[in-house]
Amino acid sequence: MNSEWIRDNIRLALGFIYITGNGQLGDLASRPVITTSRYRSNPPRYVIVEGRKVRRHAFPLNISQTRPAGASHPLINECDYHLVPWRRAINSTGEPFRSWILYCYGDYRYHREQLNVVPHIWEMFLSRQSDRRISGKVKQRLQALAWLTVQVVAGEIKGDDREYNYAELGGMIGVTDDNWRMRYENYWLDLLAVCHELDVMALRKVEWQRREIRAMQSCLAV
Repeated sequence: MNSEWIRDNIRLALGFIYITGNGQLGDLASRPVITTSRYRSNPPRYVIVEGRKVRRHAFPLNISQTRPAGASHPLINECDYHLVPWRRAINSTGEPFRSWILYCYGDYRYHREQLNVVPHIWEMFLSRQSDRRISGKVKQRLQALAWLTVQVVAGEIKGDDREYNYAELGGMIGVTDDNWRMRYENYWLDLLAVCHELDVMALRKVEWQRREIRAMQSCLAV
């Protein structure tokens, strides 16, 4: 799996794409202009149909084109057309993959997706700690770290690496440096591993969904 290639296409699919053009109003303005006018004298109100004289219900129009039409415009931009399978794949991955992709690879519009991501990260983390007994107070502190790990890994994906030392991490949850190293460092590393694992799973899910969509499109095109 080419992870970087998948990441680049996901970023394009979720990002703003500015395309120079006239827009809908400009497209309407570029259409050929025609003038319509009624026949000025004695319009032909009757026609012969199968030997019978039939009266028309409306006046015919004399239409003339006053400006030639420009080049035709495609209904969808080529770049947008290329990204359609990616967008459909992202939206069909399901949770928590969809929220993870939107939060980590999208822009500020998807910032609220973190609210959907953190509970899944926490559940995955707890499933790995089944052989450990964690007190309620420690769990409260670890839940705060779960929010931070999601932000840290998302920052790494977006190229905004932010490293925290023991003093900073311990200060965020109200423990000393020694207490952090003895009791919380391994939990922190486990949370980071869960986030990276979810990222790999989400990328594979998106790529698999994209292949399915492309295969379906190929079958419909035949």
